[in-house]
Amino acid sequence: KIDTSLKYTLFILYILYESQGLFYESGSIISRSILAIIMVISGIYMVKTFALPRKRGFYKAWTALLLLNVFGFIFTGHLSDIYQFNMFKNTLVCLLSFYPFYYFSIKKKLAAKELLIFFLIMLPVAIGQFYYSRTLILSGRYSLNEDIVNNAAYKFVVLFPFVFLLRKNKVLSAVLTMLILFFIVAGSKRGAIAVGAVILIWYFYYQMKMIDERQKWKGYLLGFITITAIAFWGYRYYLGNEYLRYRLELAAQGNISGRDVIYSDIWNKWLNSDVFHFLFGYGFAASIKITGGSFAHNDWLEILSNFGLLGIIIFAVLFYQGFKLCFNKKWERDKRILMAAIITSAFATTLFSMWYTSLGTYLNAMLLAYLVGNRNKELALR
Repeated sequence: KIDTSLKYTLFILYILYESQGLFYESGSIISRSILAIIMVISGIYMVKTFALPRKRGFYKAWTALLLLNVFGFIFTGHLSDIYQFNMFKNTLVCLLSFYPFYYFSIKKKLAAKELLIFFLIMLPVAIGQFYYSRTLILSGRYSLNEDIVNNAAYKFVVLFPFVFLLRKNKVLSAVLTMLILFFIVAGSKRGAIAVGAVILIWYFYYQMKMIDERQKWKGYLLGFITITAIAFWGYRYYLGNEYLRYRLELAAQGNISGRDVIYSDIWNKWLNSDVFHFLFGYGFAASIKITGGSFAHNDWLEILSNFGLLGIIIFAVLFYQGFKLCFNKKWERDKRILMAAIITSAFATTLFSMWYTSLGTYLNAMLLAYLVGNRNKELALR
């Protein structure tokens, strides 16, 4: 009963936290208190998972990444440094959120249906946050130009994999997919669009592979119509969005918002370092000092600057274990495809943005914990 109560408490806390700015002041004592409670509960369940038997390699690699960041911050970080503190807070929320849902899954106290309900509540909250963020950006302008880049688009990227839980209701699944894609594209974040496209490919593959054999041709027809409708709508929206076309053209010309300079600075600093820094890096959030004020915007270079070769190895093992589960023959196809959608989109995100250091990635952590911890062969909706 305690586990069940805490499970629903966590769901409610995440929803309340994401509602800041909509129903109460953003960054207030309310949101900070909610986040602290989430981390305390998650930390308790992290300790409880230590006693569980037969832990997978993915769990071990995830825990190694968490401990690396915790000890890295303890020995090289500073609470007074706002950049280091925020990065540590985001990393803790993301990585700690894995453990309670892993524990609930192992104990068979977490159902896919509950995750689906959570998603259906979170989606309108994310839409509200999108427009709230847009309003804040426009309110700080003197011009009437509404061409903006909205970082809230990434929230829809991490929500997208939840649509895979809607296996039976294909019409609702298609509608929600188009809704999510609309906000991903409307945000004009090139990285979000690229990662969203990765998940969309898996979604199409999922729809064609998970067709009921008893209604095979009807399923193929509905799947084809869904894919065609989404592709047609996406192309029309692209043609009608001049600002998005402009930003994509800039990317094609090599304009990546200064990332080339940031990447070069971090890579050269590590490559030309002494043996100690080559192996263990320059400390927590070292990218800020190396670049003169910017994070790496690439998780591989971020962890390389922070924890050197040791960090890269741990991070690589985590993705190796994730990709390995995509081919787990003990899992049914639906479970493997969802795992592949999450792990490939996460890998894509690490190449030009922030994944494990982004607070919103707790949504990926939830699903990963359910997939890894659940002993069911398929995505059982009960």
